[in-house]
Amino acid sequence: MIRQIEKKDIEDIISLENDTIGSSLGNMLNDLILNPLMGAYVYIDKGLIGYISYTFDGDILEILNFCVSKECQNMGIGKKLLSYLLENMKKKNAKSSILEVRSDNFRAIHIYEAFGYKRISIRKNYYKDSCDALVYEKSLV
Repeated sequence: MIRQIEKKDIEDIISLENDTIGSSLGNMLNDLILNPLMGAYVYIDKGLIGYISYTFDGDILEILNFCVSKECQNMGIGKKLLSYLLENMKKKNAKSSILEVRSDNFRAIHIYEAFGYKRISIRKNYYKDSCDALVYEKSLV
């Protein structure tokens, strides 16, 4: 089941982020609930096993964090979450979507490109470990 984030999900999301991507949005997760320009969807199946967070300014959807528990990867959950988010944002008349991804995150890059995202920029040495960030964009109109 996919639903909007609730306050009770925050601890589970922090654990999921730390386990899958090695860091967490931490206190910013509260903003996903309180700020009308931000949000997140969670995937629940015998617990929280995935989530995708975003900002939306009325035109541009920006994906912030997106992860699925290691045990549940390669089962289509990430694709379901991304599809759900994109469909909901199209209904809200989003014009495009933008995101950044680590250049060594081949699994995520594969998903984004399969969804029609195109690389538009590289941010050199963007992450603490000097890994580059790839910036992707997708038209939603």
